[in-house]
Amino acid sequence: MTKNILIVSGIYPPEIGGAATYAELMLRELPKKNIAVEVLTNGAGSIPGVHFVSAKGKLWRYVRFFLAVFTLAKRFDVVYAVDSSFGAATIAAFAARLRRKTFIMRVTGDYAWEQGMQRFGVTELLDDFAPLAERRRYRWQVRLLARAERYAAKRAAAIVAPSEYLKRIVETWGVPPEKIQVIHNAVDVPVIAETKKEIRERLGWKGPIVVSAGRLVPWKGFATLIEAFFDVARTVPDAKLFIVGDGPDQAVLQEKIEHMHCASCVVLMGKLSRDRLARYLKGADLFVLNTGYEGFSHQLVEAMSLGVPVITTAVGGNAEVIEDKTNGILLDYNDREMLAEAMKFLLRNKEARERLAKTAMEDAKQYTKEIMMEKLVRLFENPNI
Repeated sequence: MTKNILIVSGIYPPEIGGAATYAELMLRELPKKNIAVEVLTNGAGSIPGVHFVSAKGKLWRYVRFFLAVFTLAKRFDVVYAVDSSFGAATIAAFAARLRRKTFIMRVTGDYAWEQGMQRFGVTELLDDFAPLAERRRYRWQVRLLARAERYAAKRAAAIVAPSEYLKRIVETWGVPPEKIQVIHNAVDVPVIAETKKEIRERLGWKGPIVVSAGRLVPWKGFATLIEAFFDVARTVPDAKLFIVGDGPDQAVLQEKIEHMHCASCVVLMGKLSRDRLARYLKGADLFVLNTGYEGFSHQLVEAMSLGVPVITTAVGGNAEVIEDKTNGILLDYNDREMLAEAMKFLLRNKEARERLAKTAMEDAKQYTKEIMMEKLVRLFENPNI
């Protein structure tokens, strides 16, 4: 039976982020499966099938967003929130309940934890935070966000989690495990025609190149990565580290680079387009992600698909993607010494890099758009299984 689905997302391209990319993919691919779909998001724009909501002031924006979901939901069978922020999931859950529509939620992280880490003094990593989020040890803003997020999750007929790790996190919110379905995200890698050699020649790269990418926030571990790479650069001639991304820690990290006098070997690139980042990855010798939390990392899979050996941490969903010493290297989070040694080893060992990259390219093929869409369509047809 044909379904009509309203996709609700806090962001949409040209905004950059997993939810934006995912919402755009749903709008493009679901009609091919005989599913009518429209998107509701924040911002301003004119794109067929996309409804933008903009307003000055956060409270008024929330009000307008709720009214938009409530109005549009009348025409749809399913309301699907593709991120778990208050401005998308919680509002969508409430509007869908009033409309008596099926509500499905995609959980790619813990919004209360992320906001708590960035704004409200939370210091614990997610594994320690999730079971305690609503207790008085945290500020009222954190507890409120946690309750709102958990309200949406408990209201959902089904929850999509991109990894077994995130499924376990959602279970700590009091959601029955049978309501949570693990559907790995598809990774749509840009096609880069140039060879590694051609990319390096165009960019003027001569020595060993390491790339890292992500939002510049505390749990991504960029400060420790810079320290570890400083050790690498002292023993591996001409090695350079490019960090791609922006975020609240940018000034702090730049100050650290200048204080350590390593600006010649560590460069903060800021935000790059997907195509340009893909070229950096394909031209690099290593991709390194020293992260304290990862639900399901698109960036890891993209690096694997482009034939770049990966070093990352054995946290969150990473261990579901990377098998240590088979298709990458897994380390403890923020272990500066081991991180430096792993980078030195691979930068000096071309055979090991090629072996890891070859296996990784094969393993990355399982994260396809076709597999993801097939599972999603089955869920939309029967969300209460």
